[in-house]
Amino acid sequence: MPSYLLYQIKLNTQQIQTQVFRDIKFDTMMLRDGEAQKPVDAACALNLYKLVALIAADNLEEAFSVGNGYPNSRRSRIEKFRPSFSMSVGDVLIDIEAEKAYACCSYGWQQIDFTPTTYAA
Repeated sequence: MPSYLLYQIKLNTQQIQTQVFRDIKFDTMMLRDGEAQKPVDAACALNLYKLVALIAADNLEEAFSVGNGYPNSRRSRIEKFRPSFSMSVGDVLIDIEAEKAYACCSYGWQQIDFTPTTYAA
């Protein structure tokens, strides 16, 4: 069963009060297939994505279900490293075995280049 690393944007109190951080967070929440790379890059440049969980699932759609608390398979599971939100647009999954990253878009997934600056929880 494939394993996925789940990254989400986590703004701290100071960042929430800063317009540039709010704008980048908003842009990632509006990702559309084919347009995801630039907003994700902007968030990565400011170290906004944080590793929040490891998900075992058969595919991206199952990982999304697990990340929202509704696994379709008894074998699927999630191990959280830090508090996280339910999965949503703007989140990034890294398929560990395939070494590919995917941004969750308004409709489906877009493969992206993704190099998080931190791995620590």
